[in-house]
Amino acid sequence: MSKKDKNIEVAIEETTKNGNQVQQVLIGKNVVGEIENQENKYTAILTDGEEFNVHSFDEGIEVVLQQYHLHQG
Repeated sequence: MSKKDKNIEVAIEETTKNGNQVQQVLIGKNVVGEIENQENKYTAILTDGEEFNVHSFDEGIEVVLQQYHLHQG
């Protein structure tokens, strides 16, 4: 017997942090990470403060979601 797929809502909200534009990645109402863009350099920041340098905004989202899935529960 297979498990039924579970739909999870992922949202991206733009906000300002320390004078910089930051996109927050949310699952439900919980912030799971942020993507920061400075001079065409992207940084994925997790809620525990861990940072990953990435090449694009899309790669930043992938990293945040992978790390969340890896370390949840």
